Amino acid sequence: MPSRIWSIPSRIYAYAQMDWRSMLMIGADMKKLILATVVLLGTTGIMGGVAVSALAGAYDPSPTHPFGQVNPAAPAELSQFAFAIGRWSCEVSNKGPDDTWTTAPLAWRFHYTLNGMAIEDQFDGELRYQDFRQFDVSTNTWKHTFMGMNYGVEQYHYEGTFENGEMRLQNEVAVNQAGQEQFFRFVFHTIADDSFQWRGLVFTDGVENNNSNISCQRSE
Repeated sequence: MPSRIWSIPSRIYAYAQMDWRSMLMIGADMKKLILATVVLLGTTGIMGGVAVSALAGAYDPSPTHPFGQVNPAAPAELSQFAFAIGRWSCEVSNKGPDDTWTTAPLAWRFHYTLNGMAIEDQFDGELRYQDFRQFDVSTNTWKHTFMGMNYGVEQYHYEGTFENGEMRLQNEVAVNQAGQEQFFRFVFHTIADDSFQWRGLVFTDGVENNNSNISCQRSE
């Protein structure tokens, strides 16, 4: 196999050893390559054990630390999301177009990734998604990338902060198909050692609508 292919995970592994100050100097294209390769390997295992071993860092999930560990070189603010690390048994409630609510069970897992420099999470229920969360010291905000394949290719970006015991993330205002200004806000709240709540809000022309809630209990 051409060495050029195998050089990609090796280069990403080298970047994973950097501290956060050095990571800020990486170009946007390389950041996209890192994220795309992590998703590819994590969800399909397509390059086999050799590539995965080359990519894994000392602080990534392992048999000893199944949820990984925070890298000492990571921004101190990464601890703001430490409450979520682990496995959770949840119940999700969604409001339909007729304003009736339906509920379903949900398994949600959070772990450290990129050699303990970021947080990745997935949930596996009726719908399946994957998220990457990083703290950007240059803007003093959390950056959240959301991906899914339930309705075709889905990828959304959110930013936010942790204030007054709540993690608040939202996307940019956009105009929907009806010509209305709209944005979404996700809030982690009522956070405890063994539980947390999540609220999904949509704002349309300034009007707030709570259309989704998740209640979680720690299972691991």
